Amino acid sequence: MITHLQEKFVTGTGLGYQISAYYLMRNICKATGYTWVIKDSNYKALRNTFDINIEINNDFVAENVLQVADLEVFSEIINNITDNTLVECFPTPNSWYVNEEYDNEIKSELVFKDNIRTICQEFRDRFDGEVIAMQIRAGEFADVIYNHYLCRKK
Repeated sequence: MITHLQEKFVTGTGLGYQISAYYLMRNICKATGYTWVIKDSNYKALRNTFDINIEINNDFVAENVLQVADLEVFSEIINNITDNTLVECFPTPNSWYVNEEYDNEIKSELVFKDNIRTICQEFRDRFDGEVIAMQIRAGEFADVIYNHYLCRKK
């Protein structure tokens, strides 16, 4: 088993960061055969947005720490990872790209939950023409002290 140190910033960790971490850790698991585990309190934006399955293990304690530099490439991470490791890094494109097969498989796992898809589709259907971009917030910032507010459908 391996785990990733989810960075905790003053403003929280956003969905983009969590998708990158998911992508990195899934690639590591594909390449090594290890299982990625997280605490129930981590990666809530990711788990509340996508229908994905990450093993929850609140009792896991890593025996090793692998600190990864921002520019370190994936092969260097794999060469240094062992079982029972905590991967400590900010996931960057250098660190998480492996190959096209892994890339396509992991992308296909990121499927929006039905409630998110429905809300987005209802929003998009209000416009004539194309929607260029949409930001999805799953409510990872529940405390207004962080200057991010929850939007709830009424």
